[in-house]
Amino acid sequence: MKYKELSDKATGIVLKKTNVSNDNRRGVIKSITIEPLTDSFTFEYFVERLDSNGNVFGDVIFKSKKIKFRDTPEIGTVKYDDKTMEEIDGSYLKVSDENLFVTNWYNSVGSIIMDNAIKHIKFVEGI
Repeated sequence: MKYKELSDKATGIVLKKTNVSNDNRRGVIKSITIEPLTDSFTFEYFVERLDSNGNVFGDVIFKSKKIKFRDTPEIGTVKYDDKTMEEIDGSYLKVSDENLFVTNWYNSVGSIIMDNAIKHIKFVEGI
């Protein structure tokens, strides 16, 4: 079997980086993991340090960091009656809004990735 070189059409996955900060640091996305069983996704990244010429220090091992995203419900406080220990009607005070990190991300990008993964599994496994 003989393999040819990939054509110029093959771009792969573009490595995304942030802009360089005033103190010569730049964030680099290492991976994005979709976790449908836990309704979450995770970004793994590291922060590069650059010298005064804008070159990455080659002799430094950069520590990876992870951020796990989940949908979070609206959060609030309530007052309770001292005698009955029941919630006092109308005492709810919202502290933070609902944040649909996963749902919004999935609706904009994740569903395309997951749909294509399912198509591939069906084809490979003959399902």
